[in-house]
Amino acid sequence: MAAIFPTQLPHLESIVRRANEHGIVQIGNYNSPSQHVLSGERTAVEAALRILDDEHLVEAVVIDDRIPMHSKRFWPVVRTFLPALQKVPWQPIRHAYLPNVMGRHLSSPTPGDLIYVRSSQHTGLRSRATITSCLAPRIAPIGCVAFTRRYLRQQRSSTCTISVR
Repeated sequence: MAAIFPTQLPHLESIVRRANEHGIVQIGNYNSPSQHVLSGERTAVEAALRILDDEHLVEAVVIDDRIPMHSKRFWPVVRTFLPALQKVPWQPIRHAYLPNVMGRHLSSPTPGDLIYVRSSQHTGLRSRATITSCLAPRIAPIGCVAFTRRYLRQQRSSTCTISVR
């Protein structure tokens, strides 16, 4: 996984398409309009980083080079643990929920929603959409806490409760 900054989404999507010739790579987190995280197979992520380094003035920071979280490459792990998640006797959900995976507020989440969120480690996170959703209602986003805190400080907003799990 590698954080990429600054680049606009359409530009990065083009680079990801090119790097996919070397294996699986995708945008694993949509943090802001110009900061994203790439995730996938090491060779494909490295190919994307080479393109960014050779052709563009973009900063890339490797976050983790061993775990392809939030990419299709992580699906076998999800598939292994999904049956266990489906057997969990989930407690009633009493509060609104704002999962990074969906980037939108769930006012009445169901156990099925929780299973979907917990089993979606192979999809990209929608951190920016999550934060934007959080600025209006007073609900708790899950994940990307440091980024969320910085973003909220920049927005000078105290309308969002941040929950660390």
